[in-house]
Amino acid sequence: MTLKSTPAGGALVLTIDRPPVNALDLPTIETLRKTFATVAANPPKDGVVLTGAGERAFCAGADMKNSGNKSGLEYWAAARTGGLQPATLNAANEVAVQAFLDRQLNFIGIATVIEAVITKSTGRINSTIGNSILTPALATIASARRRRRMRRASA
Repeated sequence: MTLKSTPAGGALVLTIDRPPVNALDLPTIETLRKTFATVAANPPKDGVVLTGAGERAFCAGADMKNSGNKSGLEYWAAARTGGLQPATLNAANEVAVQAFLDRQLNFIGIATVIEAVITKSTGRINSTIGNSILTPALATIASARRRRRMRRASA
């Protein structure tokens, strides 16, 4: 067993048990994901403690011995829903918002930067992220631009 679940009073203790250093392989990551989804549906009143078995490490990270010669980034992308797209979107968002806060970019430019990054990373805007998040945002921005042009034209 790679993950042990033990009630402890009003809490739940989850113990990663993959000797010698509790490295995470894809099946263990999936077990963690499913366990956390189950716990989220009915959380223990005193919380959840995540720990590692043994004396050497809480968790060494990815089990690269079974990675099939993938890089660390490719390994974690395989374990995530959406692959690298959520991480790419998050990084693009952080950079764009920081540029906005530093007054190097206007508010509308945030979505433009995110669109450019997603297009570059996927080769298309027709991604799940693009359709669910970016496309409505860009439509709102386009609408705001049209209204602004109409106000300027009527002034």
